Amino acid sequence: MEEEMKLYIRSVTCNDAKGILEILNPIVETGKYSALAENLSEEEERNFINSFPERGVFILAESRDTGEIVGI
Repeated sequence: MEEEMKLYIRSVTCNDAKGILEILNPIVETGKYSALAENLSEEEERNFINSFPERGVFILAESRDTGEIVGI
């Protein structure tokens, strides 16, 4: 039987840039499912997070066991 993954859902911080890109950039590379045409750098992602509207919603799912970002 497959074990259930326990997740923590929280707002994104600048420290999450690398983990977000580990999910996002492979999607961008496929040329499908994203409006982005090129991979983002960690600096670009941090700038995006910093400039995100205060009232905007940008959340992620993090594994409670490993701390790995598993969804955005």
